[in-house]
Amino acid sequence: METFHKKKFIVNFILIMTACIVLLCGFLSWNEMRVTEVDVSNIPKSTVGDGVKIGLDNAYYQKNDLAGTQIVIKGWCVISGKEPNPIVTHVLLRDVNSNIYYKLPTTVVTRDDVTEYINDGTDYKYSGFESSFKYSGFDFESTSYEIVLLYEIGDEAYLIPSGQIISEKEETDDEE
Repeated sequence: METFHKKKFIVNFILIMTACIVLLCGFLSWNEMRVTEVDVSNIPKSTVGDGVKIGLDNAYYQKNDLAGTQIVIKGWCVISGKEPNPIVTHVLLRDVNSNIYYKLPTTVVTRDDVTEYINDGTDYKYSGFESSFKYSGFDFESTSYEIVLLYEIGDEAYLIPSGQIISEKEETDDEE
């Protein structure tokens, strides 16, 4: 009888620990995949041309009344001569009316083509980024949002305005 209670305790303990791990992973994932307002007042601004190069492959939003607005921003960013390893690039949207910055969920994407394109002897493999998610909290009807990158390399951080306003994806004939 005593061994039965020990086995039952061990099984319950394992189930509780598994549930705790699942909940923790879910919370961490949710925290990384949400849009947050961010204070960038203490981060120096860099501009394209100060050794900073940006390539935006896709930057659009697409409205869907049922699923929210799909936001897609993909591209790459480098500072000439600085190998982006380790690097964290966050895509931000700046409300041009209020000057509030919103940090979007962003992942690093490997881009071998950037090293070949710049061709200065630096490995820019990890210079790519992607932010693609559904969100209904932006008011694209009454305000514009500039795409800005928060580029962190080592203990340095740079705020890099792209100069591009995110726009609505245009429908094509083959998208029905």
